[in-house]
Amino acid sequence: MPKLNILLVDGLRAGRTIGTVVPATLPGHCATVDVQAIVDEAKGYVHHDVRTGRLSVVSTAGEDPIAGFKVRHQEIDREHLKYEYEFQDNATIDETIMVAADQTELEQVLSRWTDDFSKFYFGEGWMGLFW
Repeated sequence: MPKLNILLVDGLRAGRTIGTVVPATLPGHCATVDVQAIVDEAKGYVHHDVRTGRLSVVSTAGEDPIAGFKVRHQEIDREHLKYEYEFQDNATIDETIMVAADQTELEQVLSRWTDDFSKFYFGEGWMGLFW
């Protein structure tokens, strides 16, 4: 099974989103996957430094505040893409949200849609539709 790059994992654990474009299941459609860390609010929070724009996960309980990872897969009809960075309302025809408890489970979940983890980048998956 493929492994996520450690820089991406570190970024997730710091509160950043990763994403990629994946193969669509229907002709004329595009699909994306996004991943975000789930922070246990009893153990920490995501801090956004407004000066630098950087995110960081802060532990308040002396424990790892990352409770898992949220994975969002979307499939969109290309006709619903108006222009860069804006989708028309109701554009998503298929959306799946899954939760992975740890990195191993995350990699298993991601393998449902892609076996090339080198294509993940920081940011939401839909950004790759316009590159």
